[in-house]
Amino acid sequence: MVKTLHQNGFEVILDVVYNHTVEAGKDGMMLCQRGIDNQSYYWLDEQGEYRNWTGCGNALNLAHPMVCQWAIDSLVYWVEEFHIDGFRFDLATTLGQTPDFSNVAPLFEKIKQTPALQQIKLIAEPWDIGPEGYQVGHFPAGFAEWNDKYRTTMRSFFLRESGNLAEFARRLAGSDDLYWQYVPSKSINYFASHDGFTLQDLVSYNKKHNQENSEQNRDGDEHNYSNNHGVEGDTDNELVNILRDQTACSLLAALFLSNGVPMLRAGDELGHSQKGNNNSYCQDNETTWINWQQANDKRIAYVAKWIDLRKQISLLSHQSHWWTENDVQWFSAYGEIMQVDDWHNHSLKALQILLQEQCLILINAKKDKQQFFLPQGKWHFTLGKKRQL
Repeated sequence: MVKTLHQNGFEVILDVVYNHTVEAGKDGMMLCQRGIDNQSYYWLDEQGEYRNWTGCGNALNLAHPMVCQWAIDSLVYWVEEFHIDGFRFDLATTLGQTPDFSNVAPLFEKIKQTPALQQIKLIAEPWDIGPEGYQVGHFPAGFAEWNDKYRTTMRSFFLRESGNLAEFARRLAGSDDLYWQYVPSKSINYFASHDGFTLQDLVSYNKKHNQENSEQNRDGDEHNYSNNHGVEGDTDNELVNILRDQTACSLLAALFLSNGVPMLRAGDELGHSQKGNNNSYCQDNETTWINWQQANDKRIAYVAKWIDLRKQISLLSHQSHWWTENDVQWFSAYGEIMQVDDWHNHSLKALQILLQEQCLILINAKKDKQQFFLPQGKWHFTLGKKRQL
């Protein structure tokens, strides 16, 4: 499979979980590590109880040399035997616990020292549920990070009545507040992942619907920043469906116009819905399976066009944050240079971005059409939703 993907121009990033094992907590099974050397493999508190920084009953002690080498051997195996191009590390803060988080923790240093791992892509989910578990912006050089501030900002801006224009622009420009000492490609930009709503569900549900998970709908995140556009779930209402499509396309456009690395959840390019389930880890069925027979061909074509356009605009994969670039200008919808007060006016949800004086981005997150007064010059419409302008 990996060979075939490589032959067709795809890199393969493997999602790996080195933060806990299936042995769970004190009432869990004894399958391997617990029976071999419980005290070395796991983080324990003063009473000998498992530190549950992962929510799965235990946390692997990767600060221990033996456990660290065990993980390194596993990574090297995937690279050398399967030619994996990189890894996404689940709950990666746990990997840096010493027991406090350190960006020079043994595993991070060992990765840098291992020849087979020096040229691969490393992506951190930069949090766990332990004390000081939120470490966005703090992983060492060489690691990119899932940027959840980008996710929340984009959802809030396009799916809520009011939005923080300054925050939106900062995320679009590469999140320099988080990654000021790094390049923008450290930020993995996304609005949806395997955890939470799909894109289609973000624009179709106000509340999670996780009844099929058999936890009385108590599981899953309550803070989704979603908007059903007037009807909960599937509907035949044409106006509602137009608004949903419009918002979904706006989120997609913003993703591909953002400085950093775009990440698109599998299925979002074709309109996949999980019927409001935002915690589908336990659903190995039609809820999570991608149904290509029901694919939204127009959505697929729209995404493909944005990917192609992104490749043509160098500033969208630039190695500097836009705030420091002389060839980026920010305008209001009225064609005026953005002022300090404009950035903090939460009723404003439209702006223009001029890149290198040749590419003009118009953004309108309002429900209604927005009239734009363009900067001087002759402009040709390339891609977007004209009904919003």
